[in-house]
Amino acid sequence: MTKQKKLGSVSNLPKGKKKPFWDRIWDYKPYMIVGIIIILLIIIYFAILKNIDRNPEINPTPTVSQEKAPDTGTLEVITEPSGARIQFKNKFQMAPTTFENIPEGEHIIILSMPGYRTVEKTVTIEKDSTTTFEYQMER
Repeated sequence: MTKQKKLGSVSNLPKGKKKPFWDRIWDYKPYMIVGIIIILLIIIYFAILKNIDRNPEINPTPTVSQEKAPDTGTLEVITEPSGARIQFKNKFQMAPTTFENIPEGEHIIILSMPGYRTVEKTVTIEKDSTTTFEYQMER
């Protein structure tokens, strides 16, 4: 019965003799191939896939204008006591605060504060004007 050579084993060499370096390295060939594949996948990810949105021909970056959008207004929120948490259009701020460039029309505002009732109110924003919303928080 002959012993089968295991990966990385040099047991079939005569005692005192070592396998040449390159022969020992190639005993680990399957592991090296997997490692090389992983390294190539990482390179592909960072070189190609990570930068795919940065190609201006595929996905041009829109220019951002600092001008006020048409048909918008400003909302100023003041609460008594101050420090109420305001939720408006998925934005959270603390009172008193101002929201700018709000589209004209009706919008919902939610006011909350520990120890006080949470309130949901509707505010109407008018074009090219500032709407001031003042609210007395209730316990």
